[in-house]
Amino acid sequence: GQTGLLAPEDDVEALAGALDRLLGSPAERARMGANARRAVADYDWPQVAARYLEVYRSSLTARAQR
Repeated sequence: GQTGLLAPEDDVEALAGALDRLLGSPAERARMGANARRAVADYDWPQVAARYLEVYRSSLTARAQR
């Protein structure tokens, strides 16, 4: 995985294996953590709010030009 590991639903052994893998590999944990932080950077509230404002403003501008 790039940002984490998945385990099938209701598969306790797979989940335990994934956790064991991460516990045994500090480098993999660090890599996944860094990848996850980069992946979610576009979703922090100031950026999301700025995008909403941009959409609202462009909608209002388009409506005013009709």
